[in-house]
Amino acid sequence: MTRKETPDVLGELLAGPPTDADIPAPPAQSTPPPKARTSRAAGSSGGKAKQAKQPEPAPAPKGWDYLIVSFSNYRGWRPRYINGQEIRNWNQAPVIHDYLAQLGQDGWEMVGAGGGKTLYGASDFYQLFLKRAKK
Repeated sequence: MTRKETPDVLGELLAGPPTDADIPAPPAQSTPPPKARTSRAAGSSGGKAKQAKQPEPAPAPKGWDYLIVSFSNYRGWRPRYINGQEIRNWNQAPVIHDYLAQLGQDGWEMVGAGGGKTLYGASDFYQLFLKRAKK
């Protein structure tokens, strides 16, 4: 069996900083590639070839809205607290996977999860942390 030729990254890291002998020489300069020719359709009026418009980058968000949802178990894990406020009739709320689908449709993205300690109530052991761009 032959060993696959792969770079020895760990060996390079342990060897210390590179010396001048380790740095490869820059590639030889080559001639620039020839310009692409544009063909003109028969009967065209001539002129410059049209360039495709580049899509504009999306504007940066103005900030983030955050949401902390704590879950309690009642016939499945259901949201009980949202940002510290207990949901009225929380035991009739949708179970966790249906609730998360609703939040995703509203633009919320989960950025973290925690568990083991309560935040707001005696039995909210599991929390999800979500964010979305401010509107």
